[in-house]
Amino acid sequence: MPDVLVVSSSSHPVEVETFADALGPDYTISELELPPGTLHVRADDELSAALDGKAGVFLRAGEVTETVIESADDLDVIAVHGSGYDHIDLEAATRNGVVVVHNPEGPGPAVVEHTVGMMVTLLRGWPDRLERTSEGEWSREPVLELGQRTVGVVGLGFVGSRVARAVSETFGADVLGYDPYVTGDLETGRWPRVTQAEMEAAGVDFVGREELFERAELVTLHTPLTERTEGMVGPAELDALAGDYLVNTGRGKVVDQAALQEAMAEDLLAGVALDVLAEEPPGEDEPLLSHPDVHVTPHIASATDGYPPRAARAGAEKIKAVLAGERPDTVVNPDL
Repeated sequence: MPDVLVVSSSSHPVEVETFADALGPDYTISELELPPGTLHVRADDELSAALDGKAGVFLRAGEVTETVIESADDLDVIAVHGSGYDHIDLEAATRNGVVVVHNPEGPGPAVVEHTVGMMVTLLRGWPDRLERTSEGEWSREPVLELGQRTVGVVGLGFVGSRVARAVSETFGADVLGYDPYVTGDLETGRWPRVTQAEMEAAGVDFVGREELFERAELVTLHTPLTERTEGMVGPAELDALAGDYLVNTGRGKVVDQAALQEAMAEDLLAGVALDVLAEEPPGEDEPLLSHPDVHVTPHIASATDGYPPRAARAGAEKIKAVLAGERPDTVVNPDL
């Protein structure tokens, strides 16, 4: 009977009962709880010991390093609780025959809601407007409407494609898209689950990254953190977006945070909304936290009542699929 390890922490819990029900009676489950805080907690010794004899792991917290993977002789599959997988050494996993699957279906719907909410927050002038009203000001000055904007969506995976559809089909915005995997400019076996034709039918105009930042009035970021995407929004992109808006609910390091700090010190952008930062939690002296035109939420875009059960069920199904010799459509090291 295959044994599957569930790794969590008090700050990043897993719905173990839901996971067990979805996994079914043909599997046994072990649990490891790591210290609270970041998802990237390093615990090589604890993880290595806990993975002894395990066929699979459902991972929410903890870094799965080369050391951990090479010590786990029986490990066949790592299923990530959420969409990000930058806390796993993919090269080591592939080299050792371990399939890695991520789980955008878990946090995805909640992140889409949060992203659109951040867009509206910026364009409507919240929370400043709410604060002014509570202080007695009764101003009805016009604000910006999302449907009248040109919105650039960088990354059209599970979340980005749904954000693009929402702002195009529901709000009526003009949408520019950039995703070289969707357009076929770069090859990948792991993504996308949408096609260029599907997104164009939904009103998305595919352009190059440089053109997107030049033409868009609001840019929203939905890429994973990889060597290719780290720091991809830097001084040139921020200069091109001058006077406009930036939203990031993807990964903090996709944005060159030093460049963003400098840009906002000069009030280059009209508004920024971030759910992620390069370092989490940030230091008390982080200048973006105190800037009046920057709104930061503490990596909570997916922190809803719907996310944990969705993630648990989907993670269990993917582990079962891999152990049965099948290939889920969210494998992130497809060379296996």
